[in-house]
Amino acid sequence: MIENIDDQPAYQAQSSWTVFRQMIIPFFLSGLGCGAAGIVLNHVAEWPVFIDIPQISILVPAFIGMIGNIETTSASRLSTIANLGRMDDWKNIGNVITGNFMVIECQASLMAMFAALMALAISTFREATRDKITLETALILCAGSVASSILANTLIASIVTILVIIGRRLNINPGLHNISAPVAACMGDASTVAILANVHRLLYSLNPTYQLYISGIILTFTLVIMAPAFIFLARRNQYTRSVIYSGWIPLLVAIILCKPAGLVMEISMEQWPVISTFFPLIDGVGAQVAGIQTSRISTFLHTTAEHKTTAKQNSDDVKQTKWFFSPIHVFFSQEIHSKLARMLVMITPPAHLIFLAIIYGIQHLLNESSFHFTASFIIIHLIAVFLSNNHIIISIIFSRILDMES
Repeated sequence: MIENIDDQPAYQAQSSWTVFRQMIIPFFLSGLGCGAAGIVLNHVAEWPVFIDIPQISILVPAFIGMIGNIETTSASRLSTIANLGRMDDWKNIGNVITGNFMVIECQASLMAMFAALMALAISTFREATRDKITLETALILCAGSVASSILANTLIASIVTILVIIGRRLNINPGLHNISAPVAACMGDASTVAILANVHRLLYSLNPTYQLYISGIILTFTLVIMAPAFIFLARRNQYTRSVIYSGWIPLLVAIILCKPAGLVMEISMEQWPVISTFFPLIDGVGAQVAGIQTSRISTFLHTTAEHKTTAKQNSDDVKQTKWFFSPIHVFFSQEIHSKLARMLVMITPPAHLIFLAIIYGIQHLLNESSFHFTASFIIIHLIAVFLSNNHIIISIIFSRILDMES
């Protein structure tokens, strides 16, 4: 949680048109990244390591979601800290980056291990996947998950941190909210799939004896040495002290909720292998929209709200914000975040149609199997996207004195 200070700057509202101009390019680039992740996933799903260790396919949805959650909350946290003026001198920048990096790395290692164990547990529900569980495959799955998570999070966090610093130095708000969240979501899908697949393929290609040794070394170093050390250091950092305590439950719950999706995807891929193309797109673009909305609401609440109560709307038409919002209020009121929600909803359908067309064209260009687009598929696809809005949840969570950026 980011502690309030008396001299923090007032929240500066932006019009929907300003937000649109600032985030449209990174939004489409990140959407293309999600589409690329789907194409990569469709390609690597035919590799021997995915066939011989089906638990990797079960792991993918929760793993992608985990990376996206860690990086999106990290981007939101950095954006809020920067907007509160706490990254205006290099000393504070160093403290913020160091603390954020330690939180990310310990979350990456421990949550990746948990996700791998959950994938093993879920795979026991089917005989076809249960019979392929051995000590070697379990160690490869766990070590590959942890190593991939650390590599992916380090790469993405470095890029997002640079964007936030540049955006703050240039006094560009989109560099914080409208750019950092979409880029985190984009990189979290595109790079994660490639890293996850290649790390597991590398471990799988080793001699069986080396597989055990290297997997054991990876797990011992990351879980027994690195993670506890980073947790200890993060507790001593003023910017991450509360996050290291409060940021775990949402990640754990998200992984648990994603696990049935992994089993469904693994079963579906046996009948329709090309369906793996569309999971990162459906999940990723929704995460981008939610990330933009959540990040801006987080800064608004941190800047204007008193703990245990939600804030008054800081606009010309001042209204008391309720602790609960109906869908009608969320999308049809004249408040700041309702205008943003309408704008995000309006750009989502055409964006998805463009992304689907691009994926369809690239798959045909590469002579890979592609999906047959039907009216029913497109309608259901668009309906699912409309369900992404965090305004209600964020306000309720904040009113319960939790940190929405955890």
